[in-house]
Amino acid sequence: MFRSAATLLALTLSACCGNSDLCANQNFEVFPAPDRNRVALVFERDCGATTNFSTHVSILDGGITTNEPGNVLTMDDNQSEVPLKVGVKWGSSTKLEVSYPVGARVFKQEPTLGGVTVSYQRVP
Repeated sequence: MFRSAATLLALTLSACCGNSDLCANQNFEVFPAPDRNRVALVFERDCGATTNFSTHVSILDGGITTNEPGNVLTMDDNQSEVPLKVGVKWGSSTKLEVSYPVGARVFKQEPTLGGVTVSYQRVP
């Protein structure tokens, strides 16, 4: 019985208090694809006092806002070791090039998303 109650409580808390409800994104830069059908969005994400700010890159169709984490790249400054400067350049409407600092701590780095191939370069 205890196990069932604990599971129910955990599910209830995760349903009502999911991470995205506590987080806020601040848009930095928008990079439209050459065909203008999608954009690459670079933004900072803040999930409250107990977490560090993180920098994200998302490829989005249509709108240029999201309250979700980055769908292509997620990283942080490795406990203030490096400033997070992200470079984004479309090579074509299906190729995105992303550069970021060598010392950044990367949590997510997707090679493709929705027909777009993403290449990454670590820079000093």
